[in-house]
Amino acid sequence: RKFVKFPDWSGKRAKIDTHVTCYAMSEKLFEGTLSDISVGGVFLKAEDEMPIGSEIDLYFKLKPALQLIICKGRVAWGNTKTNLKKSYPLPGMGIEFTNIKTLDILSVQSFVSKGL
Repeated sequence: RKFVKFPDWSGKRAKIDTHVTCYAMSEKLFEGTLSDISVGGVFLKAEDEMPIGSEIDLYFKLKPALQLIICKGRVAWGNTKTNLKKSYPLPGMGIEFTNIKTLDILSVQSFVSKGL
């Protein structure tokens, strides 16, 4: 951190519509769609629910022509059909990034600030 400025989470989010595959302990759990993203995490549209605190591996691309991002995340909050939270009208989960490569988070930062 002394020599490189890493992005801090500003709360700024960007719309995204991309496929994501989720794994836990090298086992495929489910697939879904990311609907928004920030340097802090993503909102994952999915019918499948996972308990808050669950750790998952995410595999996704910001855009089809870009490199695959593989990172770890934690379910921070959930949206169910009967208990919609925040301003998300869809069921899914808020996923907080817990381990993501520096170049990948810089790509996310660029996507959020400029739309890539």
